[in-house]
Amino acid sequence: MIEVGEAVAGTFDELVMPDTLYKYRDWRDKNHRRMISHREVFFASPNSFQDKLDCKNPTRWDLLTYGEILDKYYQESIKTYPHLSTGERVLHAIHWANHSTVNVKEYVDVQQTKTFDQFDRQTGVLSLTAYPREKKMWNKYSVNHTGFCIGFDPKIMLRGLGTGGGIVHYQDELPIIHPSPKHNFLTQTVLQIFVKLQKWEFEKEYRAYKFRTYPLSIKDRAVVVPPEAYKELILGANMSNEDERLIISLIPTQINHIHLKKAFLENDDVIIKDI
Repeated sequence: MIEVGEAVAGTFDELVMPDTLYKYRDWRDKNHRRMISHREVFFASPNSFQDKLDCKNPTRWDLLTYGEILDKYYQESIKTYPHLSTGERVLHAIHWANHSTVNVKEYVDVQQTKTFDQFDRQTGVLSLTAYPREKKMWNKYSVNHTGFCIGFDPKIMLRGLGTGGGIVHYQDELPIIHPSPKHNFLTQTVLQIFVKLQKWEFEKEYRAYKFRTYPLSIKDRAVVVPPEAYKELILGANMSNEDERLIISLIPTQINHIHLKKAFLENDDVIIKDI
């Protein structure tokens, strides 16, 4: 299990990453084609994820002890009412702890829905993987090998791209996320974005995320990648000859250095060869 404070995410300068990170894409989706034609990557909203528990791990208000509820209101009073004395803060905390609704299920459920909605609007996640030969990924995200996969140099690609990033950890159970001040906002964010259930381990995922204090627009979520970050373009094993010609024709001159490759299915395995 991930322990609080364990280094699972950080700034891009701090991360230890593979030489290449990959993104599987669906050729039929015109927005996916923009990753080549416009050098765009997209920071998706968590609500768009196929895993409905991804970034939807509820904050466990119900686990707060009375002492922790006292501490919550005491800490909040420091920011909200800076003029109060220590004794007045204590009385403030006792009053609100005795009248608190933070562990009333109906109230918590409503607040959690609002929190998820706000997180979804203000957060974007870019999912990448270290492994370009995963058959399940080609099936799921490149539509039965008819799509394509792009390899990036992460040290160039991720520089200045978002708020932070890291490797995804896979566990049998999602971690417990506590309310502040027991878990601060950064800890809550890391546990939401960088921990998934074990059944998704085949994705071998790395993530970059973007967080803002305001709702992200489509323009905010679509980010142009430096041309020198493009390393490989892998054509799916079942991509038609016509689609192969079309995708190659989309390559702009800024990334005509990209290394073209082709995936093949051999003995129930994915083999990648140079074109």
